[in-house]
Parts: sequence; C-alpha cells; structure tokens
Amino acid sequence: GAIESPRLLLLLDAQHDERLFRPHQLLGRYFFDHMSAPIATIEPPRDRQGLNDAFGIRFVRPGMRDVRMEPSAGLRRRARLPAGFAHITATSVTPSGFDSLRELYRRTQSDAALDWRNVLGIARDLDWFLQAAWWRAMRHRLLAPRQAQYRVVLVTEQFPNRESRITLSNDKFDAYGAPLARIVWRTTGRDMDAFRALQTEFARFWAGSALGSLGRLALAPEAEWRSQLQSSSDIFHPGGTTRMAADRARGVVDADLRSFQCPNLYVASTSVFPSAGGANPTFTLMALSLRAADHIAAKVRRRPIGATIGAQPELRAVGV
Repeated sequence: GAIESPRLLLLLDAQHDERLFRPHQLLGRYFFDHMSAPIATIEPPRDRQGLNDAFGIRFVRPGMRDVRMEPSAGLRRRARLPAGFAHITATSVTPSGFDSLRELYRRTQSDAALDWRNVLGIARDLDWFLQAAWWRAMRHRLLAPRQAQYRVVLVTEQFPNRESRITLSNDKFDAYGAPLARIVWRTTGRDMDAFRALQTEFARFWAGSALGSLGRLALAPEAEWRSQLQSSSDIFHPGGTTRMAADRARGVVDADLRSFQCPNLYVASTSVFPSAGGANPTFTLMALSLRAADHIAAKVRRRPIGATIGAQPELRAVGV
C-alpha cells in the first residue's frame, strides 16, 4: 500500500493538472522501510541448548513466535534513539538433514524427480530429527540445525526523510499503460549513527546480563552492516508516502485517514504512517482502518446515502 497508494493518487493528480496534491509537495514523500542487518554473531556458543531454549522459535497455536529484545523507553529518550528490536537467528553453515528435508519438500512441490541424495542426507541426520521432534513436542520449540551459527539481527525504524519518495516512472508502464511507481529510498547519517549506537548498547546489555553465559558476542564490522543497509532494506514494512498529520501543510490525510485535499477520499494503507515504529505494522493499520470505518459510518448515519438528491433512500448504509 505504501507504494501503490501514492502511485494511484499521483495518477489522479496528473489527471487534474496537478491541482490536488501538487501545491503542498507532500504526496509520495517520506517513504521509509525498516532497516535490518546482522550486528553480531555468538562465538563460541557456550550453551547451544540454552540458546535454543531461550531464543528458538516457539510454537503457539495457531502460529509461531520468537523473542525480541527492545531498547527501553528511558534509553531511547536519553540517547535519542529510534524504535527497534534485536532477535537471534540460527543459520545452518554446513549441509544438514534439515537442508535435505527442505530440498525434498521443494522438489515434491515442483513435481521434480526424487533425488535420493536428499533421502540419504535425512537418514544420516536421523538422530537430529529425533531430537527436533522431541523439542517440538515437549518444549514447543524449533530446534536449530546442528552446528548452526547464531546471529544477532537488529531491526530499526528510519528517521523521517523528505527526500525518500515515490514518483511516477517515465519509461515503465503497467498492463493498462499507466506509469509504474519509481522508488527513491535513502538512508542518512543519522540512521547509521542510531544503528551503531543500538549495536553498542546491545553488546553492553548482553555482556552485563545472564545471557552472556550463553556465548560471547563478536560484533560485526561497521562496514558490513553499513553496506547492507545502504544497498537494501527490510523490504517488508514500507510506509510514509501519504503521511497522517494535524494539517495539510504537514501531511496528506488526517487522523481519520481522510484526505485534506479531497474530503471524500480516504486512504487505508501503511502509507499513512508518519513513522515506522519498531514492529510489524499490520495490527496498527487494522486499528486505524477500523477508526476510519467508524468515522465514515457515523457520517453516513447523519446524512444517508441518496439524501442529497431529495428522495429518502430505500436502504440506509449504517456501517462499513
């Protein structure tokens, strides 16, 4: 939504000689995504079972959960840090039965011929599969692959940046001949400074807590995570391009997701977020959309659809 919503509104604006949104130059601006990169590895892991028990993905019906470690509100205020969190991933660094099982599933799904090497790989690692089954049944945890590498991945929000934006492409079009979206996404020095500060604070937290007994942190060089952040983003949670604000001089929609420029136009997507926050945006977007729906429903109750043409409608819209 953060990409397609501004694209549709930019097309609408172009059809009206850019009289709707052009004057304030805010539509499509302040595009953001979560920034994500590994900041450390746990080397050597002194207690693999303890790591898996503390940070292994936990099965909770009907889904799965993992542990996220967030900076406290006090730390964020003192150091002027953005929202974010760190989590620990376990990645297989050598071929394992888990890899063989995954490849077997993929070949089955694509109707490819059975590769007996995958079956042999599973058989060679049968003891791990038995352990994994026990962890799943008794501890409700996903067991990490044998000799997995444990990495600490940091995810942070970006500071608002007017120069990150969505525009219309000049040379790429969709199937209907309409211009596709062009993404201009930038990181700033302030983003990098915050990422570095959070890496430092996390390392201090780990060493000073009981977690330090699970393994020693080896911090990733800044050049590595900086290169990753500058070349890619989290790519899962874009937003910000029709941002919510108190007035039209600072945003595109109000608190009810109603466009300042077009009073009968509402935008319900992550494009309305003025900032990313530190977590997945889905539930926040649902809450904002429900609030907008309540607002629209109240307006319809006060002035039923069809009332403007002088006749009482046979059906009244009483909700959305």
